Amino acid sequence: MLAYTSFEEPILKKFSGDKVLELFRKIGAKETESFSHKLITKTIREAQKKIGETVRNEQKAVSMDEWFDKNFK
Repeated sequence: MLAYTSFEEPILKKFSGDKVLELFRKIGAKETESFSHKLITKTIREAQKKIGETVRNEQKAVSMDEWFDKNFK
Protein backbone atom coordinates (compact mmCIF):
# COMPACT_ATOMS: atom_id res chain seq x y z
CA MET A 1 0.00 0.00 0.00
CA LEU A 2 1.34 3.40 -0.98
CA ALA A 3 0.30 6.58 0.78
CA TYR A 4 1.44 10.16 0.47
CA THR A 5 1.81 12.53 3.37
CA SER A 6 3.48 15.80 4.22
CA PHE A 7 5.67 16.76 7.15
CA GLU A 8 3.19 19.59 7.68
CA GLU A 9 0.35 17.18 8.49
CA PRO A 10 -0.71 17.11 12.15
CA ILE A 11 0.02 13.41 12.62
CA LEU A 12 3.69 13.95 11.80
CA LYS A 13 3.89 17.23 13.70
CA LYS A 14 2.70 15.50 16.87
CA PHE A 15 4.68 12.27 16.50
CA SER A 16 8.38 12.88 15.81
CA GLY A 17 7.89 14.27 12.33
CA ASP A 18 10.29 17.06 13.22
CA LYS A 19 13.03 14.50 13.95
CA VAL A 20 12.46 12.72 10.65
CA LEU A 21 12.35 16.02 8.77
CA GLU A 22 15.61 17.14 10.36
CA LEU A 23 17.22 13.87 9.32
CA PHE A 24 16.21 14.43 5.69
CA ARG A 25 17.47 18.01 5.80
CA LYS A 26 20.84 16.77 7.07
CA ILE A 27 21.19 14.38 4.13
CA GLY A 28 20.38 17.21 1.72
CA ALA A 29 16.95 16.01 0.62
CA LYS A 30 14.66 18.52 -1.05
CA GLU A 31 11.21 19.24 0.36
CA THR A 32 9.56 18.19 -2.91
CA GLU A 33 11.26 14.79 -3.07
CA SER A 34 9.27 11.68 -2.33
CA PHE A 35 10.61 9.09 0.07
CA SER A 36 9.85 5.56 1.00
CA HIS A 37 11.59 4.55 4.18
CA LYS A 38 10.78 2.17 6.99
CA LEU A 39 11.47 4.89 9.59
CA ILE A 40 8.69 7.04 8.15
CA THR A 41 6.33 4.08 7.87
CA LYS A 42 7.08 3.05 11.46
CA THR A 43 6.51 6.60 12.76
CA ILE A 44 3.12 6.82 11.03
CA ARG A 45 2.00 3.35 12.16
CA GLU A 46 2.97 4.02 15.77
CA ALA A 47 1.19 7.38 15.69
CA GLN A 48 -1.97 5.82 14.25
CA LYS A 49 -1.89 3.11 16.91
CA LYS A 50 -1.48 5.66 19.71
CA ILE A 51 -4.35 7.75 18.35
CA GLY A 52 -6.57 4.67 18.09
CA GLU A 53 -5.81 3.76 21.71
CA THR A 54 -6.35 7.30 23.00
CA VAL A 55 -9.36 8.75 21.17
CA ARG A 56 -12.62 7.47 22.67
CA ASN A 57 -15.30 10.07 21.97
CA GLU A 58 -14.39 11.47 18.58
CA GLN A 59 -15.56 14.99 17.80
CA LYS A 60 -16.06 16.05 14.20
CA ALA A 61 -13.90 18.78 12.70
CA VAL A 62 -13.46 20.60 9.40
CA SER A 63 -9.67 20.17 9.21
CA MET A 64 -7.04 17.75 10.44
CA ASP A 65 -5.54 20.44 12.68
CA GLU A 66 -8.93 21.09 14.27
CA TRP A 67 -9.56 17.34 14.66
CA PHE A 68 -6.28 16.92 16.56
CA ASP A 69 -7.06 19.93 18.75
CA LYS A 70 -10.48 18.53 19.66
CA ASN A 71 -9.66 14.83 19.94
CA PHE A 72 -6.02 14.33 20.79
CA LYS A 73 -4.29 16.18 23.54
